[in-house]
Amino acid sequence: MESLETDLAKQERKAKRLLDLYLDKELDKDSYQQKMKALEDTISALKNEIILIQSKLNSLDATAQVDKVKGIIEMIDTFEEMELEEQNATLKLIIKEIVYTKTADTKNEPVLDIKWREL
Repeated sequence: MESLETDLAKQERKAKRLLDLYLDKELDKDSYQQKMKALEDTISALKNEIILIQSKLNSLDATAQVDKVKGIIEMIDTFEEMELEEQNATLKLIIKEIVYTKTADTKNEPVLDIKWREL
């Protein structure tokens, strides 16, 4: 974000210097318009990107994630007190897949690989 804002300031300074060159008659009108159009396009794109990033940052809702994690912690805390069906349903909420393997590579020892769901 800072680099975008730095780039924006740099492009705005270029536009100001370009205008100064034109006003001092060191640059003809066609060259000025062509270069200014390119700078304006760049400035506009940078502003749009900054707005998009700010919007995404504002829409991040950390409280929803915190509430979700608190809910999972509460489920874990009360897990032993739950009925078997509730325990099974709770585990299905947080575990995506369990892979059980027993091969010669593991010397016929069972290996469990638990794949967790995204929170």
